[in-house]
Amino acid sequence: MLPIQFAHHPLCDKFEQETLLFKIFQKNFYICRGCFWVFLSTFLSLLFVILFNPLKDLSVIEKIIVIILISSPTWIGFLYSFQHRIVKDLLRISLGTGLGIAMGELILTPNLFYKIFTFGFIIAFIWTFSYLRRRFSRKENHKLCLSCKKLNNDICEGFKQQLEAQRQYSQELSDYIQENSSWRDIMQKLN
Repeated sequence: MLPIQFAHHPLCDKFEQETLLFKIFQKNFYICRGCFWVFLSTFLSLLFVILFNPLKDLSVIEKIIVIILISSPTWIGFLYSFQHRIVKDLLRISLGTGLGIAMGELILTPNLFYKIFTFGFIIAFIWTFSYLRRRFSRKENHKLCLSCKKLNNDICEGFKQQLEAQRQYSQELSDYIQENSSWRDIMQKLN
């Protein structure tokens, strides 16, 4: 299940640019391209802030402005529907960098007010991003899927690999539990 679980887009030609393919241990490993850039830039900027603390000499207001300015290009993506994948990638990097800096500042700052504000900013930012993504981006994807000729009985052919992997994982887990646990063992663990 793991090799395709991180691709929450259909694995079809219409969404080919939305996923990245890595070869790991002779297996194809798919991951959402936008999520890859968000998580990579979040991790790297968080690491950079923790190691070097580049905002240490700024006031709380200046730090807030820096975080907002770095992450603000993300919102442009919701106002304009960009067709070029490189622009989408840069917007996701902006999102991840702002989020990573905010998380780093949350860890490093001794100021309780700034910690509370930064934590609130992170929660509001994630919620707003998720809401706008559901409201605007997914509608476009949904229209694209509804017009697909490979849509059979409301089942997307592009998700066939994901569904088959989940079924296989469920079966393997069930088999493992049956082979390695007796009813008495399960009851003892539950008590």
